[in-house]
Amino acid sequence: MRQTPAATAREKLVYVIHDLDIGGVEVALLSAIPALCARYDLRVVALGYINPALLSGLSPAEQKVFTVFDCPTSRMPFQAHKIVAHIRALNPDILVCSLWRSSWIGAKVKARVPGIRLYAFIHSTRYFHRLDRFYSRLAMRRADVVLVDAQSTRAFVERQLKGKEKPIGVVSFMTHPSPPANPHIGRARQFKDRTVRFLFIGSLSKVKNIPDAIRLVAALKERGHDVCFDLYGRPRDSYEETLALIKKLELESVVRYRGPLDPAERFSVFTRYDVYLQLSYFEGMAMSVAEAMQYGMVCVVTPVGEIPHYAKDGVSAIFVHGQMASPGEETLSRIQRVISDTAQYDWISAHAFQYFQGKPCYADSLIAHLSENKVLDEDILGR
Repeated sequence: MRQTPAATAREKLVYVIHDLDIGGVEVALLSAIPALCARYDLRVVALGYINPALLSGLSPAEQKVFTVFDCPTSRMPFQAHKIVAHIRALNPDILVCSLWRSSWIGAKVKARVPGIRLYAFIHSTRYFHRLDRFYSRLAMRRADVVLVDAQSTRAFVERQLKGKEKPIGVVSFMTHPSPPANPHIGRARQFKDRTVRFLFIGSLSKVKNIPDAIRLVAALKERGHDVCFDLYGRPRDSYEETLALIKKLELESVVRYRGPLDPAERFSVFTRYDVYLQLSYFEGMAMSVAEAMQYGMVCVVTPVGEIPHYAKDGVSAIFVHGQMASPGEETLSRIQRVISDTAQYDWISAHAFQYFQGKPCYADSLIAHLSENKVLDEDILGR
């Protein structure tokens, strides 16, 4: 009698990340946990705090894949060997390291166990400090594949590798499929009867340039528009400045800080607002902008990072160029036309919504790059 061959053992995947809190990189990983668990023997190593609320949507079995090491930057030199030993004991086939402290660990593991397939995941087009520069570059050089979240990040990585042959994969960072119909078509017809609602979702950090966004909303109010601006996100190094500016401009009834947002709630939030406003100095993928476009919001943004690759000025978004001590006449006039003209609002909303229709989600894109059947970057990003 022919014996049935034993089932092929699943590959062991270890994914190393920093704190697991509300942020684009972390939310993307959480969205992929069920699919990664189904495909691999998965373990996730977090180098710090895990927000338990973020795990509530996972099954008990999925929650068990997480291991936490209390390892802030100051303790990395003393804890790295322990974390490396833990990962080696797991005997992974694949190691994914996301963000610079994880790169530190990944580079050390790869040096000790060259047979592990190392994927260094890079999420920014700049380094934040010397340690980031050193360990991110080290991980890129030692990795079998470098993963990035955007074409702009890919170009940055290519410059860092200086022509060295290295596969670079662009992973889609869409965590949720687009809705089947655009919920924002026709919203402009309501603007004459109610407040035009502006939205920002992200950390209150200096790089997000929230003061300029507040000044833009204040200028629209001075021109007679009934507007409001709600800010959702974690308080960071621009938090005090943001609150002080709101008070200085006497905008307490117009600009409101709503606190951190549960990632699971952000899709319903997009449907309650009209214009997404984000004037960052620099970005990688700018995940919240892309998700707002998925839901047909008109996005007023600075064309930084990946944004110009998936948004087109005057077609699927409105670009604001440069810093604004006060908003320029042209910028304000363009925004005024869109929030006053039903046809123009709907036209931009429709183009924003259409761009992301049918694009793969993070889980499928990541697994495709980790497997032998890799998809082309052009297929992922629609180019």
